[in-house]
Amino acid sequence: MAEHAGGEMADEAIARALGEELRLAREAQGLNRTELVQRMDADLSSQALANYEYGIRHCTVVRLVQICNALGVPAMDLLGLALQRAKIDLYVNNLQVDLRALAEDNQAELKPLHKWARNRLAENVDGSGIARLSQSVVEELAFLVGINRTEFIQRLLAFTPSVAPRWLWPGFG
Repeated sequence: MAEHAGGEMADEAIARALGEELRLAREAQGLNRTELVQRMDADLSSQALANYEYGIRHCTVVRLVQICNALGVPAMDLLGLALQRAKIDLYVNNLQVDLRALAEDNQAELKPLHKWARNRLAENVDGSGIARLSQSVVEELAFLVGINRTEFIQRLLAFTPSVAPRWLWPGFG
């Protein structure tokens, strides 16, 4: 996307997406902002956290790690989901796909992926139901389905996993 070349639109999209992921992770833990702030080793106000969650204030990497540590959430996973949500640099990061949702999908043009997703679920040793697709896998699957890579990625974005259940997996991390 040309607007994401490094301008303000990309910054804002990332800030909003990161805030959304932070909020979802916090809510998945059953915490309000005050409770999360109290868990943190660093000095952060509830208002500053709200500003991060709403994408009003940009979160530094150090602050992101501090918040994620307090949540017990891997910062890299949360950031990856935020970038995916913001549709930024999907090729730099592994695209995460909810295999269960994909297996249950009924779009005829994605039919080859339904069986693929069921097979991956059967092999899914951690029980997460989430597949991380590298650029090469995305390209191969797009070819298999017979649609161009860009359209394929847009279709896969409908199967982005919900962040809430991921943080609650037994043994996650």
